[in-house]
Amino acid sequence: VMHRVRLSFLNPSFRTASKVCDAIEPCNLVQAVLKDQPEMLAGNTGLYPELTKTLIEHLQSRGLEELHKLETVHLPDKPEISFEVEAGTVKSFNELSVGMKITIIVSLAMMEGRAPLIIDQPEDSLDTQFIYEEIVRRLREEKERRQSSRLTMLTSLWLATPSYLSFVLDASADKGVIKSEGGIDRPDTNRLLLLHLEGGPEAFELRAQKYLR
Repeated sequence: VMHRVRLSFLNPSFRTASKVCDAIEPCNLVQAVLKDQPEMLAGNTGLYPELTKTLIEHLQSRGLEELHKLETVHLPDKPEISFEVEAGTVKSFNELSVGMKITIIVSLAMMEGRAPLIIDQPEDSLDTQFIYEEIVRRLREEKERRQSSRLTMLTSLWLATPSYLSFVLDASADKGVIKSEGGIDRPDTNRLLLLHLEGGPEAFELRAQKYLR
C-alpha cells in the first residue's frame, strides 16, 4: 500500500500505478528506471511499451531521492520478549502466567528512566521472593537517583527499602484518610505500621518466635 501511494503520487495515473505495484517489486521497478528499460517493465506489467517509457521518464525526472523512496518501507520495532523460567527452560511472553508477565513488565519499567516510580500493591500479582530479590534490590540501587512511592501491605517491601516518609491510611469504600505520616521513629506512625503490616505487637512476636525456632 505504501509503495502504491508513493507511486501514484509520482505518476498521475492511479490505475497505471496500481497495475505496476501489483506486477513488480519496488526494487525491480527502480532498477528498470535507473537502467532505462521500458521493455522490461512492459514485459512484467503487461502495459504498452509507450506507456512504460512515459512512466520511466516521469520517474527519472523526479530525481534519485524520490525514486529511492520507493525502495524504503518504515517497519516499526516489534520486540520479542522471552523469559528463562528455570535453568535451560525459556518461554515466550505469551506462554507465561499473568504473574510472570507482570514480573517482566515491572523489571523493564525499573531498568531505565529518572521519572518518579509508583508501585501499587505489587504483592497482588508478584510472588514475595521476586519482590524481595528484584524490586527491593532495584529500589535500593536507585534511591539516590530516582524517587519512588510504594502502596503496599507487604512488610518486606516497606521495611527493606528506603522509606523516608510513610503514610498510614484509613480507607472506606469512597474515601481515604491519612491517620499518620512520618518516619518509622515517630511513635504513632510506628504503632500504626506495626498494626497494619504485622497485625500488631502480639502477632509480630508470635511470628518471630515461630520463624526463629
